Amino acid sequence: MAADALEAGIVGLDRDRLTPFYVDAVGFILDAELDYPQGVVHRLSRGPARMKIFYPSPPAHPRAPTERWHDEAGFRYAALYLSTSTDVHELAERVARHGGRIVTPATEYGAAKTIALVADPEDNVLELIWER
Repeated sequence: MAADALEAGIVGLDRDRLTPFYVDAVGFILDAELDYPQGVVHRLSRGPARMKIFYPSPPAHPRAPTERWHDEAGFRYAALYLSTSTDVHELAERVARHGGRIVTPATEYGAAKTIALVADPEDNVLELIWER
């Protein structure tokens, strides 16, 4: 990874569901599975985008649901900038077909940007951004 790069991280609950979701629905590649005394880390990539999913041992407790994803302060979402060949509408629909949900449908912002908000099966929010 390049210096001064940020890699988003998720504390996951179900490694048999969450990592395959990011691979099959979002298009990440599982680059490594790392075992530590505290748990297992899955390192994923999608082009230059990088993320980690940490499955602690013992397992983490699920987060209490809120009405809106932005009701609580803190690190609440990550943004994935998509290549020009990616269709935001189709990617959001693929997320929904694989057990995620569309939080905000793909919306055009002027002539230069399309954004959708999606949530994975554990309700972590991902902003999908396509800029011309």
